[in-house]
Amino acid sequence: MATDTLAHSTAHAHEHAHHDTGPTKVFGFWIYLMSDCILFCCLFATYAVLVNGTAGGPAGKDIFELPFVLV
Repeated sequence: MATDTLAHSTAHAHEHAHHDTGPTKVFGFWIYLMSDCILFCCLFATYAVLVNGTAGGPAGKDIFELPFVLV
């Protein structure tokens, strides 16, 4: 039975310097938070503008009967 082995020093290439990715991750997190904020601000602004826009048709309270919504 033949066994091929390599010495520990020849099995690994030289080590690379450690790169710190901390500031990049923090910056990416802030970009994500700001994009989420913009998305939800646009959602709420759209609702505020269109909440009463029925174009002369019936409103939601005229169509649906919801007397005890919170109970």
